[in-house]
Amino acid sequence: MRISKILPLFMILLVAGCTTTGAGEAPPSLAFEKVSAFPVNVSAVRVLNQYDPHNDSQDVSSSFAGPPDVAMKAYAERRFQAAGGSGTMEFTIQTASVHHRAVTPENKFLQWTGEADQDEYEVFYKIGLVFLSDQGVPQGQRNVWTFKRTVTLAERLSLAERDARQREFLASMIEYVGSTVIQELRANDAIPH
Repeated sequence: MRISKILPLFMILLVAGCTTTGAGEAPPSLAFEKVSAFPVNVSAVRVLNQYDPHNDSQDVSSSFAGPPDVAMKAYAERRFQAAGGSGTMEFTIQTASVHHRAVTPENKFLQWTGEADQDEYEVFYKIGLVFLSDQGVPQGQRNVWTFKRTVTLAERLSLAERDARQREFLASMIEYVGSTVIQELRANDAIPH
């Protein structure tokens, strides 16, 4: 009698743990091949990646869907294009870290089943932007922005689903960073007329 009561519960948990990946859209490419160019009124755009994940003992970006610094560099190199004028726009990736935290539910039953365990990933970017004269002298103020977003994923997700959701999250965050930079470029009349 006891087994007959536990077996249906076990079956429900087993089925709840199953995930499928549908034939929906492929996750976004973190190489950003399809991103449209945004013209900047300079003779050159330089994208620098100064982030070293070895300097952050909590950084788990190597186990994320794609290293955030590499993805941001690919985006910035494709998105921001020199379109005449003089000087250089320097886009610097100062920080691009991912921190992980395991989240266990407070409910004792859910703790016992492990069904509601989650992984929380916090992505942090620090981006610098400066315009340099043809002689390399900074023009105007140096802008520095920090961006932090968190995504929480069920631990039970398949590797393919986890990868897809991480890619979607990171691509969305990078697009947001890009839109912030574009607002600054428009505000400072750094786009060709």
